[in-house]
Amino acid sequence: MESCDDLPDPAAPFSVHPSALEAVRHIVAVLGETHFIIGRSPVDGTFPYQQTVGMAEFLTRMITDPEFVQRAVEVYVKRSIAYIEALLDAGCHAVMTTDDYSGNEGPFMGPARFRQFVAPGIERQVAAAHARGGLFVKHTDGNVWAILDDLLVTGIDGWHGIQPNIGMDLRLLKERYGPRICFFGGLNCETLIQGTPDMARAEVKYAIRHAAQAGGLVIATGNVLQPGTKLENYLAARQATREFGART
Repeated sequence: MESCDDLPDPAAPFSVHPSALEAVRHIVAVLGETHFIIGRSPVDGTFPYQQTVGMAEFLTRMITDPEFVQRAVEVYVKRSIAYIEALLDAGCHAVMTTDDYSGNEGPFMGPARFRQFVAPGIERQVAAAHARGGLFVKHTDGNVWAILDDLLVTGIDGWHGIQPNIGMDLRLLKERYGPRICFFGGLNCETLIQGTPDMARAEVKYAIRHAAQAGGLVIATGNVLQPGTKLENYLAARQATREFGART
């Protein structure tokens, strides 16, 4: 069974090789003056079950072996911060990390465990991004109501992964958290796959109507564009964003 001794040494130096950012530098050179560029770190580190013992065992060790969990987080958050700094130094305006903390029914861990093990790593990532003059966007989809207050306390600038169809209603989110965060969401992945152009337009219209006042909304899907996405639905959503967004 993997132990602390099997993890990389947290004190070992870690740096990002320049070749890993060639595509990023090219995009910044071509689009940096006209587009807002968010660089995604390939390592998050705040919930590193994939790099270690798997989700079920990692969650169990939050109770049975907290030293292992804390060391794993220390190792991989340090690597994430190296990527965050490198991406911002390469010209990105913001960075995003992408460990998920919730499923459709709720968080994988309770709020107390989130505050103990996960939130400190996010705070360090946010501080690193802000120290470089960049913004920090956290992706975590699923139903995050139970940990959302604690997530926002970490100081993140944006939150991506909002899924309206599982209860993450942008109207309620805007009412409760309006000026504290920029929301990235409003469009269900399922709608783009199984729905119609009119359904996609309706979701965009609702999001803009209820969450775009005074800014703080980026229309996006709850995850990446999924296989099976219909081009006509995507184009309808994009056109609706331009149409309804111009009226706000």
